[in-house]
Amino acid sequence: MVYQTIIKPEYEFLEVKNSLHNFPMHFHKRICIGKVVSGEKCIEINNHKNIIPKNGVYIIPPYIAHSCKTNGNSDYLIFSFDISEINNLEILYEGANYLRIDFDKIMRLVKDSQINIPEKNNIIAYIINYCEKNHNSNIKINDIANKLGYNKYYILHLFKEKTGISLHQYIIQLRIKQVKRENNNNLLDIALENGFFDQSHLIRHFKRYEGITPKEYFKSKTMEYGQYCITMC
Repeated sequence: MVYQTIIKPEYEFLEVKNSLHNFPMHFHKRICIGKVVSGEKCIEINNHKNIIPKNGVYIIPPYIAHSCKTNGNSDYLIFSFDISEINNLEILYEGANYLRIDFDKIMRLVKDSQINIPEKNNIIAYIINYCEKNHNSNIKINDIANKLGYNKYYILHLFKEKTGISLHQYIIQLRIKQVKRENNNNLLDIALENGFFDQSHLIRHFKRYEGITPKEYFKSKTMEYGQYCITMC
């Protein structure tokens, strides 16, 4: 598998070749637009499976839980950007170039998806912000529930109902996202600093969600800021 990424503050571009990895249910805070270059992808949202054929383009709004599966070897491109940039024509134009599609097509995708900006002061937003600030500590559901004035079972049920994934799943995904930004070469230190029990705990979850191990990920980083490449046999 060949994995290449360009990361900037406003957006991220991902290119994957020869992928067989299936991504479990998750969601992003950013808008994601993807293109299947070869093979076929199956994206499941709300128990509905969408087959994306070769050259097919799709969009996933923020906070929408989904899983992705590949049917055989697959090459694909993903462009994700902050919802605050939804009307930024320059960002959308860059996205069209990265995805190798017409600018008009990316504009239609964004318009037709009717993306709404999530409320900033609701319960789910509070939980997400709390987890982001405390991802490297022992997050206790009772603490969140007490601050909001609800019992923990209501919080757990509400989060799963509104997001499509469990709160535990979200915390793991958030921690993996933070791990990817690390520059430390010691996996044990990285694991403990980001809320994992040990390096085995980190490796198991990282590979499940990313399709590669943390060691393979960090080993292939280049010195150029925001760009790296991972090649696997």
